[in-house]
Amino acid sequence: MNAARVVRRAAAGAAAFLLALPAQGARAAELGDTYAHLERVRQVAGLKPFRRNALLEAAAARHARYLALNRTRGHFEQQGRPAFAGYSVAERTKQAGYSAFRVGENVATGNHAGVQSVDGLMTALYHRLGFLAFGSDEVGIGIDQAGPEERKFVFNMGDSALRAFCADPPASALFRPPGRYVELCPQGLRVHDAAYSALSTATSRGHPRVVLWPPPDGADVVPAFFDEDPDPLPDREVSGNPITVQFNPARVGRVRLLEFALFRADGAGAPGRSERPRPAPVGNTRVLTRASDPNRELTAHEFALFPLDRLDWNAGYRVRARFEADGREELLEWSFRTRALDVPLYTVQARGETVPVRAATAYALYIPPTADLPVVRRFDSSMPQGAAAQIDFIDGNTLRAVVTAPHCQTVTVRLGGERHVRLRVAGQDNTGAQHPEAELYKGCGEFAADFRIEGNGEVLPARSGAALLVYVRSGAVGQVRWRYPEDVAVSIDVQDEHTLRLSVRGPPGRTVEVQLAGGRSFRVKITGEP
Repeated sequence: MNAARVVRRAAAGAAAFLLALPAQGARAAELGDTYAHLERVRQVAGLKPFRRNALLEAAAARHARYLALNRTRGHFEQQGRPAFAGYSVAERTKQAGYSAFRVGENVATGNHAGVQSVDGLMTALYHRLGFLAFGSDEVGIGIDQAGPEERKFVFNMGDSALRAFCADPPASALFRPPGRYVELCPQGLRVHDAAYSALSTATSRGHPRVVLWPPPDGADVVPAFFDEDPDPLPDREVSGNPITVQFNPARVGRVRLLEFALFRADGAGAPGRSERPRPAPVGNTRVLTRASDPNRELTAHEFALFPLDRLDWNAGYRVRARFEADGREELLEWSFRTRALDVPLYTVQARGETVPVRAATAYALYIPPTADLPVVRRFDSSMPQGAAAQIDFIDGNTLRAVVTAPHCQTVTVRLGGERHVRLRVAGQDNTGAQHPEAELYKGCGEFAADFRIEGNGEVLPARSGAALLVYVRSGAVGQVRWRYPEDVAVSIDVQDEHTLRLSVRGPPGRTVEVQLAGGRSFRVKITGEP
């Protein structure tokens, strides 16, 4: 699986380049969709939209091209490699002509579209905070194609107030002894400490006091977090999408966390009762603050709660967080809902179970994380002749599968080791109401067969020329061979992995031996004319 991977925030700029899209129109459409989706994210969070900046976009394009051509990832480039554009984001944005060096960078790689890349980065704690930074208000995006199934995405977030200052610094802000100063801008201007303090919060002051994510009443929240560099959960391969609270340092001083809790908040009431049940606590969680963050990336104004078990698809949750902000207690409570898949969903353990599917219909197969299979990294499938299956990843625990095959045929999806699930074509499925097997597989061998056997040498009587349906209970029939006298004609077809349709024609008393995989066999004895 080419799962999207995200790489840490950087302290200064980069962007990207769309190299291998089929045409200029497709390139512009891809970038346009990605910008629009990122703007929706900012607006839902209550932040002012990013403005598109051509210089940031040019720098990002160069870095994305470098990542694609060198099949690598990250924020830093090596001089001498193809498409080298500058070691750091600061160097790349400076070379592109961007006048401020305080630029945030998010990088993602994978086989997703730009919109999916944004969604993936928003599940990654540090990258989310980069997109939702109070001190950023403009962005440049770059996309490049590294191969048929691998794309590179680079996002550069800048500060227009700082950029404008560096482009034309007022004399009153420049440092003259005595006092303290800060070196600022690509040209290393010495700026009075007081002037820098005002400048550094100019953009932040225009943003809200607090930002919550997932957003209040959000209805399409991705349920899982898989990977980030650096990793805020180095001991977990998959967890739930983190919940974050960010206080605006330009509007809030000292903040202290008092309580941070998550609750499952949907479901039907008890029989005969109309009220909904009380929210149930989600107990297996981990709270990260500036003090407990293993990578020391969080500031004193940023807080995160990780559900250590991934969230469910299409489920409601409620958050309760209490803080002491500037000496006053503050309670934040809000609800959100995780993404609903657009296809029927099966939750399977992939330990050999069989699920009924309708032919040519898409299904989601969710395999809950376990110690031996926390993430599905690869799969393969097997099927009888005449069947076909299209299987793709939705995320690291969820597959999308479409089986095109005759009624009763089975496709086996293997996830590695002994883990597998069987998809059998039926007249209807069990994603809603539960149906008995006899109804689901009506006409299939186990319910319509003339004989149900183990394959341990049974003798089946058959009239000459009559068609028989034989169901083998002891396992798949596998490769079938048969032996028969010269004056007998035999026809055998494999209906599905357990069922044979056969007919024998010849004089009474003649016998046909049918051999199955695994040393199993049975015989058919002709008893008379049809």
